[in-house]
Amino acid sequence: MFCLVLPMRKEPARELLLYEIGVRSAWRRRGVGRQLIAAMTDWMRAEAIETAWVLAGHAGAERFYEACGFRPGSEPAAYLELHV
Repeated sequence: MFCLVLPMRKEPARELLLYEIGVRSAWRRRGVGRQLIAAMTDWMRAEAIETAWVLAGHAGAERFYEACGFRPGSEPAAYLELHV
């Protein structure tokens, strides 16, 4: 998993960009990806970061992120947001 904390010019002061998440094929469909997202959201709460967003590269990725709580964002771009 690779994330970037993005400083914002206005409130909220920071957001998180989930750049990529990868699980080796032998470990897929075992909850590893969901555990990584859960660890990310725990970290976000501890750091008072309320929003994460991700660019979903394909329909399978979009379904995974939506299953983890991401929803279509408020901006007209094709990304999903997660608010914790």
